[in-house]
Amino acid sequence: MNTKKTINLLMILMLSVFVTSCGSDDNNTSDPVEENNPPTSFNLNEITNEATDIDILPVFNWETANDPDGDTVVYDMYLGTEQAATNLYVANLTTTSFNVTNQLNFSETYYWRVVAKDNQGGETSSTVYSFTTKPEENNTISIVDDFDGTGPLIDYVTNNAEVLPNVGRVSGRYHALLDDNTNNQTLHFNQEQGRLDAKLMTFPFEVIARNIGIGITTDSQTAPSHNGTQYNFAGIQVHAEDFNSINSSHIVVGHRGTRQFTIEGKNTVDGVSTVDDAGIDTAPLGRVDIRIVGDENNELTFYWQQPNLNSNSTPDEWVLYRSTGKLPGTEPSYDNQVYVGLITYAFGNAGIPFVGTCDAIEFNNL
Repeated sequence: MNTKKTINLLMILMLSVFVTSCGSDDNNTSDPVEENNPPTSFNLNEITNEATDIDILPVFNWETANDPDGDTVVYDMYLGTEQAATNLYVANLTTTSFNVTNQLNFSETYYWRVVAKDNQGGETSSTVYSFTTKPEENNTISIVDDFDGTGPLIDYVTNNAEVLPNVGRVSGRYHALLDDNTNNQTLHFNQEQGRLDAKLMTFPFEVIARNIGIGITTDSQTAPSHNGTQYNFAGIQVHAEDFNSINSSHIVVGHRGTRQFTIEGKNTVDGVSTVDDAGIDTAPLGRVDIRIVGDENNELTFYWQQPNLNSNSTPDEWVLYRSTGKLPGTEPSYDNQVYVGLITYAFGNAGIPFVGTCDAIEFNNL
């Protein structure tokens, strides 16, 4: 009897261990982890491999890298002088192109590649391409005007001088006193063409204006306060060679009604203007540096930065106007030559008097 009970107890104990073991195995069962697939391979388009005589502000583009899992893909671009292209130049681009805004070196061989990344850690690198920038003698500076001394502007072509008569050089700066805006005589908008002091440029070109904007009459380096209603500006305009043709593009700094300390962009085509701005308080000093590049296709790209008062020793950090470098609306179809120069203007009488100011302007043939 005791032996039988013992056997039964052993059988129950073994069965309990078996059931517990099976249950433990079931609890440890997990779903298989899906393997992430990286973005597909892709090719570089521009700049082509071993290209030469490349501009020092080049544009890069490449094919789209697709992700087999449908993950979001972004791109890192590597650019430098080492052959392996290990220098990360810009990260997490969402488009397949990039426009360099800080000048590369002349006569330098660069290497570049792009890495496509998904949001699961997958990466795919392109091959490495090389290119060589053009020599410096192909980018001669034609004119640098630092407005030395005091007196009239030197060697400028002026349109509509009578609407803004008090323009010249004062203590080494461009100085345009706007103290009378009767009938909006200084305005640049639609059919209105205020004063322009310019030089004739041939595409391709580059024009850079340093520390340009608006100031109070007693100190051009102190910005006028904002009262919420004034339209007061100074900046750079590109105008068709024929002044009777009301076709122009300009980028100016100042107050735009309720939008204070901003940078305004405007295209005027056959006397019809389209305008926008870069945002409130973009230019808190009331002054910025402006850069305009006219390319081989007679098209314009606009840049700005906070004033770089030590540009001879400190690299520029140009920003594309409204991220694209393009002004609103349709750009005029320019011929091979255009006038490029300085404007100061107002709409209405709020904020008057004030001055337009600029430390220096350089006109470069590309």
